[in-house]
Amino acid sequence: MIREMDGFITILLAVAIFVTLISVGIGFDTMHRFSPALAKLVRSDYSAMERHYDHLGQQGDEGGVRFKRVSMRIEFDTPDQKDVRAHHRRWQLAGEPQKSCYFIWFDKENPEKTTAYGPGFWLVLAVASASVAVTIMLDPAGWEEMIRGFWV
Repeated sequence: MIREMDGFITILLAVAIFVTLISVGIGFDTMHRFSPALAKLVRSDYSAMERHYDHLGQQGDEGGVRFKRVSMRIEFDTPDQKDVRAHHRRWQLAGEPQKSCYFIWFDKENPEKTTAYGPGFWLVLAVASASVAVTIMLDPAGWEEMIRGFWV
């Protein structure tokens, strides 16, 4: 069991380092290729009736927050005053009313390519995964004990 656990801790450390490197790469790529904008909601596939039923359904949930993937049509202006209409998808808390404006990131070369995750999201993820990797390196026995607690 101890050798299996050592292997598992090694794999966990490798995954944490991998996630850190990928997140840093995506964060810096997003920083250079994407630009922020405030987009106005034009149309959405999340109707008022669907939001109402989702809100009622969430009233009885004992725990857990449900999210819904929403497709929307947005419009925004680029810094060079170009009007852009784009299809955008994002996660939204189920049952919550939609906002009229959203903060987005768009590709400078292809403004119709948008994302809700800017460089801040990716760099925070990198810091979180790096801190997991560091704590695994500093205290592998503590992680082993915690994992064993999950299996018992």
